Amino acid sequence: MRSDGQLVFLNLNAAATRGVEVEFEGKYRSGVSSRISYSYQNAIDLTTSAPLVNSARQLATANVTAPIGRQLIGAMDLHYVGPVQTLNGSLADRFAVANVTLSTRPFSNGLSLSMNVSNLFNSEYGYPGGDEHLQNIILQDGRTFRIGLKYAWRTSP
Repeated sequence: MRSDGQLVFLNLNAAATRGVEVEFEGKYRSGVSSRISYSYQNAIDLTTSAPLVNSARQLATANVTAPIGRQLIGAMDLHYVGPVQTLNGSLADRFAVANVTLSTRPFSNGLSLSMNVSNLFNSEYGYPGGDEHLQNIILQDGRTFRIGLKYAWRTSP
């Protein structure tokens, strides 16, 4: 932040990240697909040797998508984020969030529907705030429901 109170974003002089990531994906004749991934990283500011703010060392994701009958598709995903360094030097807690979605394949008229529940288990979690925020950790939404309606049309060639 400048002396006049204006917030200015600047790149670090030097940063380094070392880590590893693995991912497995499967697609089956039944139409079921799945994916699981895990990454571990150590990101540091080379000037101060401090961990980078808002850079989790561990991330993991798993998702499964499956047809339900001829017209419906179900999906579930799970995301894990390890502890994250905040601006004031504390750590935001690790968390896991699950989401589920039920959607239709497009009908012949181009219309499709979807229903989603985000944060299925109503986990309490937050992400580190930035210099522009009053909070050190910004709490995220609890369980959220969404209903979607999509219409796709074709244009003549």
